[in-house]
Amino acid sequence: MSSQLAASIQVPVERSENKSRLPIVLRELALVVTFWALAAAFTAVMAFTWVN
Repeated sequence: MSSQLAASIQVPVERSENKSRLPIVLRELALVVTFWALAAAFTAVMAFTWVN
């Protein structure tokens, strides 16, 4: 995941191509946010079950 992000940053992007690449960046950002939301929910459930 981070290697794809680093590769996309290293590639020079023209202004005309920037608009077409925006959905790809948003999709990767959505995947990262979803992953961290699932990780946070899993941690909360584990902590809740461990306390009880």
